[in-house]
Parts: sequence; structure tokens; C-alpha cells
Amino acid sequence: MLPILFVFLQFSHAYLGLLTEGSILPEDKFRAGAELQGVLNENDGINLAGHFDMGLNESTELLLEAGTGAQDFFGSLQFKYVPFPDFEKQPAIGFIFGTTLASESGDSDTLLNLKAFVSKGFETDMGYVTPYTALAVNLALTDNNDNDPLQLILGSKYKHPNWENTYLFAELGVDVSDAFNYIAVYLTYEFDRGTNPFTQASEY
Repeated sequence: MLPILFVFLQFSHAYLGLLTEGSILPEDKFRAGAELQGVLNENDGINLAGHFDMGLNESTELLLEAGTGAQDFFGSLQFKYVPFPDFEKQPAIGFIFGTTLASESGDSDTLLNLKAFVSKGFETDMGYVTPYTALAVNLALTDNNDNDPLQLILGSKYKHPNWENTYLFAELGVDVSDAFNYIAVYLTYEFDRGTNPFTQASEY
């Protein structure tokens, strides 16, 4: 599965989604996925998003996003750091930080992304479920954006027993300050480095 380009109906606010939890990819794996997002405020509409992730070490992942749509260009580079993994009764606690560059009609915004999250996975009769919650904020580093949106995020990751490397996310974002409300569904696939993900998927 290849990353799909972001299509956003709002300029900076739509970068606040999480769509991850406390697990860390092994260093020999990649993750790619596609997201469908519905915005639920006065600027309601549908967004289509693409994601690509890779493990760096046992506690850190690199998260990449790129796209176009309402913006002429959008690019994001973020790091996920999980100092406290999901272990026995302890939930995972992690942080995401990075930068976003967005350009529209000749104006560019540079944003600092800061997110903190908690997650805990458990087995059910229907598969493995990992609920999570987070706070996300963007800090504008340029004069083109006067808002610093704050958002509460609630979501869950699901893996069916018969899905070898495929995961499904469902997520709700709630406007706390200068942000927006949304719902999102995200389908993601993990594959080994140095392999064709389409060939690997066809083997299962």
C-alpha cells in the first residue's frame, strides 16, 4: 500500500490527528496507510490522508505525511517517542513532536506539532483492541497563522485475528480551543524493509 496524498478542507487545523498508539515498529519494518476523515463543524467535509512510518529504535518511530488539495503543498516530519511501553498493567505513555510546512495561494505556514498520548491494548473475542487518548496542539512559527489549536483525541486500534499485517483505526477529535471536531477511519499495513508490500500481502 502506497501513501495517499492529504486532501484538507482547513488550512492548519487538520494536522492534529493522531492515528497511532504506544507500540513501536521494529527497525526492519515499514507502515503505510490511508485515512478517511470527516470534519464536523462549520467547515465540514471529507479529507483523504496518507501516512508512512518507520521504526528507528525500540522507543522511537519516524512519521511522514505529504499531500496536496485545498493547500498547494503540505509536508510533515514527526517523531513518536514512547518512554513508557504498554507492559502488564502499565499503559503506554508517549509523545509526538515535529514540524509541518503548508502552502496555499502563495502563503506558507510553518507549524510545531506537539502531542501527548496514553494507550492500553487488550485481547477480546473479536481481536486485539488498543484504545488511546491524546492532547494535540500546533504552535504557529510564522505570522500567517494566529491560532494555536488544541484538540482532545479519542480512538482505538483494532486487529482482527485473521489479519496478518493489517490494522484498523477509528478516531474522534474534539475541539478544545481554535481547532475542529472530526471523525476518522484509518487502514494501515505493515511490511518488511526490502520487500514489495503488494507481493507480501498477496502471500496471505
